[in-house]
Amino acid sequence: MHLITPALSRFFPLSKFRYMVPAAVLMTAAIDVAEAAVTFNDPVVLIADMTISDGDHIDFKSTIDGPHNLTLNTPGVTTFQGTVGGTLPLAALTTDAAGTTTLGGNVTAMAIHFNDLVTLTSEVTLGGVISLASLAGGGRNLTLAAGSGPGGSMVQGVVNNLGSGTGAALTISPGVIGPVHFLGTLGGNSGLLATPGSNVSFEQDVTLGNGDTGTNLPGLVALNGLTFSGYDGISFGTTTVRGKSTINANGFPLALGATTLAGTLTLVGATTLNLGTVSGNVAGGLLALNASGAVSVGSIGPNIDTVTLINSGGATFAALTAVTLALQGTNGNIVFNGDLSLGNLNTAAQNYNLALLGASNFVISATTFNNTG
Repeated sequence: MHLITPALSRFFPLSKFRYMVPAAVLMTAAIDVAEAAVTFNDPVVLIADMTISDGDHIDFKSTIDGPHNLTLNTPGVTTFQGTVGGTLPLAALTTDAAGTTTLGGNVTAMAIHFNDLVTLTSEVTLGGVISLASLAGGGRNLTLAAGSGPGGSMVQGVVNNLGSGTGAALTISPGVIGPVHFLGTLGGNSGLLATPGSNVSFEQDVTLGNGDTGTNLPGLVALNGLTFSGYDGISFGTTTVRGKSTINANGFPLALGATTLAGTLTLVGATTLNLGTVSGNVAGGLLALNASGAVSVGSIGPNIDTVTLINSGGATFAALTAVTLALQGTNGNIVFNGDLSLGNLNTAAQNYNLALLGASNFVISATTFNNTG
């Protein structure tokens, strides 16, 4: 075992010199080797905060442990081949934005800051409060595990090729603290899984391939003006929609919990469609329901402008309050078990039946029933 205590500052001016550490290392010092590369062949234990800067690349071939901060600065590739924080979680792991990171082992730290592009080379679990600049999944699955630090986790840029197609591309484990924000597009080869206490928000399009696992996010979900497309079933818990958003189930079931609209939500491609209550947090929410099979919805309203029912095989509503209900190309029985309150009811010449079973049902404007059921 070696103990590194003095700062190593530009002691190695030779171009492409490799600082090779031959055995287990206790690290308490800063390393700055200018144009050289730094390679650690054996386990590293931090016994103080550590900064490593070089001009080539940094390679950890084994494990890293210790309850301290590790900061890595290189214009090249930072490679983690072993587990980080598996025995003694780090206080923080930080890379700079100049290079890239290759990640082949699990990482546990109170805070994880990858400020460069991260590429996965194996299935990886990240535990802690996480900040990623961008992520190339490399066809590997990613798990976000419970960390010991407060606050939310964030992916600022693009996520692509996440997941092998077998199992979930992304799993958010129980106990993850705070929300998980995806600010860029997310592309995966299978679905996304989380637990009821999760909190996930998406700011740009999510495109998931037809793997063997659907998407189940039973906690809080926020969509901000995007298209979310997935296979093998999509299920969200309490959902908030801003802007103009679409969820495409691609021929599989689609289910949402209680949903709040601050914009437009279009649900398409579902074989069956199940929604909880739907309301608007401001006036003018728009909801379009397009399913090949049955549609089941809790109460809709208040602050909903237009609800459009398209191509369903029948629909059941607990109650509905809106400015306009438009029935387009739908069949089967359309049943309102509770009160119906509309400004306008637009019907289509299709083979469906209307059943108004609530105690109070009224439509302000004149209505012509064109259905042929």
